[in-house]
Amino acid sequence: MEQVILLSSLYRLKEPIKFDVDFRSIEKDMETFVFFRANLLATNRLWLRKAFGKWGVFNFNYQCEAYYWALLLEHDVLKNGVLTNR
Repeated sequence: MEQVILLSSLYRLKEPIKFDVDFRSIEKDMETFVFFRANLLATNRLWLRKAFGKWGVFNFNYQCEAYYWALLLEHDVLKNGVLTNR
C-alpha cells in the first residue's frame, strides 16, 4: 500500500515511473496495512508515557478497507491519465 501511495504522488507530480505495484498480493497487504496509528497516552503526563508507552498496549491501529480501495482507484485513474489538473 505504501507503493500505491508513492506512485499516486509521483503520477500527480508527473515524475518518471520506474516500477509498478504487484497487485497479486495487494488484498493480503490490505489486511496488515495501518494508515494511522494513535496513542492513547499521547495527551497524558510525561512520566506515564515513559512508563507505559514502550509496551504498545495503548496504541490503536486504524484500518479501513474502503480507504484502501479508494487509493487503488486513484492510482488506476492517475496511471491511465484520466484525471487532469485544471
